[in-house]
Amino acid sequence: GVHPSEIRPDRTFQGYRHDLIVYHSASERDSLLKAFLKKRFSAKPASVMVNPWGCGQFPKLVSEAFLIEEMKAAPEVGATHYQIDDAWEDGGALSELVVRSRHITERFWRISRERLNGTFAPIMQAAKEAGIEPGLWMAPSYNCEYQDWKAFAERILELHHEYGFRAFKIDAVMIRTSEAEENLRSLLDFVREKTNGTVYFNLDTTNGQRPGYFLFLEYGNIFLENRYVCHTWGVGYHPEKTLRSLWRLAKYMRTQELQIEVPYAGDINPEFYAKKTWVPPQTYPQEYWAAIAMFANPLLWFAPSRVKPEDRGAIRGVMEIHKKYRDTVFAGEILPVGEEPSGKAYTGLLSRNDATGKACLILYREAGAPEENAEIALPGVRAERWSVVTGSGKVIRSAPGRIAAAMPRASYLMLESV
Repeated sequence: GVHPSEIRPDRTFQGYRHDLIVYHSASERDSLLKAFLKKRFSAKPASVMVNPWGCGQFPKLVSEAFLIEEMKAAPEVGATHYQIDDAWEDGGALSELVVRSRHITERFWRISRERLNGTFAPIMQAAKEAGIEPGLWMAPSYNCEYQDWKAFAERILELHHEYGFRAFKIDAVMIRTSEAEENLRSLLDFVREKTNGTVYFNLDTTNGQRPGYFLFLEYGNIFLENRYVCHTWGVGYHPEKTLRSLWRLAKYMRTQELQIEVPYAGDINPEFYAKKTWVPPQTYPQEYWAAIAMFANPLLWFAPSRVKPEDRGAIRGVMEIHKKYRDTVFAGEILPVGEEPSGKAYTGLLSRNDATGKACLILYREAGAPEENAEIALPGVRAERWSVVTGSGKVIRSAPGRIAAAMPRASYLMLESV
């Protein structure tokens, strides 16, 4: 991973660690890998985090009054955290770094005087009163290989000490050289050490040369997606595609490390989806969109104050179930079951705790799945009986290692073993 141009007589390079896992079968391999990752990387704070960037208008909306309104609305969608995204900083916007390749100094990361009166204090007070923990978006200077990492880290520490921010989303990462990787690691290490692990990071992996799924996990969790329903450009969000990504990753990754996007169906731009061959995303109810993130960390990708009150309640209902069962679900190994999501699948995720014998299961019947009933294998599950937690459908029969369920189209069903 080191380009010849980087090799100098005065520089020493640190290699990567290698770990050997011995296994007897593919299923044992996957379980051992996740058990290793659990021991290798410390647990991160779980969250139901709002990131309002998904509404598509956040920079236009940002003001002290708007963010106070947002903090008040966040509990109404079941959130625990609210992350203030790009537009709070005095220096401009992310485009200054990405488009103009501007040299970003520490002054760039001062609080906007024009939009926020140069302080987060009233917003933090509103968050405290609402029971919401604020987080903050930032983007270190990849265009200079993070050579200014120390100044950037010091600014994070200032924001942490002055306002109490603990969760920082790190965006626009580009690890183009060994030097960049080394400097970025120094930045993350420095902040974690200086705060005794209190500050952690949401590491955006949406594109580019980024740490990915297995690098830097000791510093935080993974902000997995960046898909919109409100624009006429881009890849676009669809519940079937998000579920497929999560299902595939769950074979090898701990979904406890992932933030899974939940947009607001009311933000849909019909013009964008009219050009797609997919079934309309609103074929699936808003609760289904939210339930896709049930066995991970939900990332509410909208501005809650701009969500209709009746829709806030629907989202909050799913989030409250998630929070109630989160510790039980996260304590187990989470693995994919059923068919791979394709728009026509009966599929799901299983949390299996071998130590306690406890299991939780969420099933999804996609809009194109032809059969009302399906039988699904549940590897390693000893439970014979299941109780419905939430969703639509019923258990037809069950036995150790198998379950048969009946569900309406475009629905989900969550169960726990009894």
